[in-house]
Amino acid sequence: DYLKEFATTIVPTLEETPEITVKYMDDASAEVSNAVAYYMKSPLDNTGSEYITLNGKQLGSDLNDTLSTMAHEGYPGHLYAYVYSKEQGLSNLSTIMTSTAHGEGWATYVELKLYEYAKSLSTNEDFGLVMDYLYANQLSGFLLETRLDAGIHYEGWTVSDVAAYLDKLGYNADAAQEIYDLIIETPTQYASYGYGKLIFNKIHNQAKAALGVYYDEIEFNAILLSLWLRYGF
Repeated sequence: DYLKEFATTIVPTLEETPEITVKYMDDASAEVSNAVAYYMKSPLDNTGSEYITLNGKQLGSDLNDTLSTMAHEGYPGHLYAYVYSKEQGLSNLSTIMTSTAHGEGWATYVELKLYEYAKSLSTNEDFGLVMDYLYANQLSGFLLETRLDAGIHYEGWTVSDVAAYLDKLGYNADAAQEIYDLIIETPTQYASYGYGKLIFNKIHNQAKAALGVYYDEIEFNAILLSLWLRYGF
C-alpha cells in the first residue's frame, strides 16, 4: 500500500488495479539465488492477478533493501510497467519483447524516486541524510559493476586490476576477488541495469532542465512508458 501511494506521485493511475500475491521461493532455489525478489510477467490476456516472488534466504534484516526491491519488481517498477503497457493496447510482441536496458533502467530509476519520496515525508534531518545516502548508493551501485564488467571481459582485467580500481574510487579493495568471481560467472548481466539507470537518470535531468516549471513527472513518465515501450532506446 505504501508503494502504491508512492506510485501516484510519479506515474499515471492504472485503469484496473491488479490483485498482487506475494509468495516465497522454495528453499532449494532460494539457497542458490542472489535475488531478493523477482517478478514474472503474467499472461497477456490476464488483467486481474499478478505475482511477486520473494527469496526468504536473502531478505535478512535490511528492510531498506527489501522495500526498494519491491518498488523495483512491483510498484511502480516492472509489474506496474508491464500492466500499464497492456493497457496501452500495444501489439503483443511490443508488450513482451521490451528492451532489457529500458526495463531495468525504469525499475532502477523508481528506486531512486522512492528515496526522494520517503525523504519528502519526513522533517527528521538524520532520516533525510540516510535517504540521501541510499539514493547515492543505489545510483552508483550498478554503474560500478558495469564498468568492472567491461574491464574484465573486454579489457582483460585481473583481480589485481579490479582491486586497484576499487581502491582508486575509495571502495573496499578487499572485495575484489568476490566481485571478480561474480562478474566472471554473470557476464554482461549488470550492464543493462547500469546503462539503463544512467540513461533514465540523464533524460529526466535533461527534461527538468529544459522544461523548468512546466516539467511534470507523471506526464513525462507516461510518455516513457508508452512510446518508449513501443520503440525502446
